[in-house]
Amino acid sequence: MASGNAIRGSRVGAGPMGEAERGEAAPRLRISFWCANKHETQPSFATDAQVPETWDCPRCGLPAGQDQHNQQPFQTGPVHPAPHTPPNVDPNPDHTSNP
Repeated sequence: MASGNAIRGSRVGAGPMGEAERGEAAPRLRISFWCANKHETQPSFATDAQVPETWDCPRCGLPAGQDQHNQQPFQTGPVHPAPHTPPNVDPNPDHTSNP
């Protein structure tokens, strides 16, 4: 039985939306980024937006830069390893005083 609900199956805010209702799209600029695995990604940015120096590669997750031929290989761990620290050893284990 029909209930007479004209918007049945519709979501709030759904409907035909064109450029007139949304406003004009901002001018876009596509910038290429390459990771160390030679993957290229081209995100788009508004022409007046600040473009970041690096972008995460969507394929492998490595950082990608704009210089196709000069990408550093990915390093795991600290760049400069911490110096070895010996365990905390008590020089006087029986806690007697030295004369």
